[in-house]
Amino acid sequence: MKNSIRSAGILMVISFCMAMPGFSEKQPSKGAKALFYDSTSGTTIQGASRDTAHAQTMPRVNTGLKYWVELVQPNSSQILRVSSTRAFHSGERIRLHFESNVDGRISLLQINPDGSSRLLFPDQRVNNADNRIKAGMDATIPSGDAWFTFDTNPGMERILVFLTPDSNPLAPSPHEKEVLSAKASTRSVPGTSDNLQAAPPGGTLNSATTAGLAAQVEKQRGSKALVLEVDDKSEAPAEYAVRPVAHKNAAATGQDALAIEIQLKHQ
Repeated sequence: MKNSIRSAGILMVISFCMAMPGFSEKQPSKGAKALFYDSTSGTTIQGASRDTAHAQTMPRVNTGLKYWVELVQPNSSQILRVSSTRAFHSGERIRLHFESNVDGRISLLQINPDGSSRLLFPDQRVNNADNRIKAGMDATIPSGDAWFTFDTNPGMERILVFLTPDSNPLAPSPHEKEVLSAKASTRSVPGTSDNLQAAPPGGTLNSATTAGLAAQVEKQRGSKALVLEVDDKSEAPAEYAVRPVAHKNAAATGQDALAIEIQLKHQ
């Protein structure tokens, strides 16, 4: 099945600085790539002990996601690695690669033209819809021999990505409750697009639910709580998105998902 992927995205590096009571930190602002690999940032959270010499500390953990595009051009078997900021063309095939710096769970949704969305991952055919991802693991979507293929209809496509750090692996985060509902649905939605669906339709979310999830992404993107960086100059291009811990209890709860939007441009 041919599928088109549409959308363009330019990611910015947003500098991050934090000064919160209970934190001990003396570090310069870092880019997303540095925060991704240095997940604790040399910062500790002090316990409640009055004896500072014996105060318990634990490292602050920044939730980070690294991603890139695996590309095969028409009439070629060569596999290229590019960032999502590249302009894509009809006939090209791609896979999306994701690497997390923490153990957690990952979900992907395609926003359709009518405002609804289609669940791309988890996929019932892959590990029985298990969407857990281990730190340092390369998760490929679609998996196996499947590819997304750009058809002859240029345009734009939006993909929402949620990475939820593990706190209680058995307890779904708020956005995952919506995803779990979508997994149970395989209905076709009139007017929706199959542009990014490389296989039989997955679950669908209505426009109101989709708008709520998109609002989570927009809220993070418009704040200093998300650091984004594009590294397209190296031999292994990639993009980085990091959500630094914003308060002393965040590392313990782990309930806030890192939420981003990937936009791909089909010319």
